[in-house]
Amino acid sequence: MRVSVSCPLLPHEGRVGGWISSIGVERSDWYAEARKSEDGIVVTVTAPNPTRALQQLVTSGDPLDCWFKNEVRAATGVGLASLFRTELLPRRVLR
Repeated sequence: MRVSVSCPLLPHEGRVGGWISSIGVERSDWYAEARKSEDGIVVTVTAPNPTRALQQLVTSGDPLDCWFKNEVRAATGVGLASLFRTELLPRRVLR
């Protein structure tokens, strides 16, 4: 089973014009995609464990992962760590 976590973003003026429709990176157990939508950009991470996949992507130094992160940041002004901050924070159990 895979779960997707998505977040819509507003692009910086004129920064997304070069995007055809979407960009993405894929690993053996997760896929991250940033795609143009009618109102902006939607970033989606699909994985059996989206939190772990996001942690791997955010901390990765792999050139393709860095390219993806840099493209999203250049187009939106927001880094993936900030974008998915609530997903990356440890969950607390309330008693």
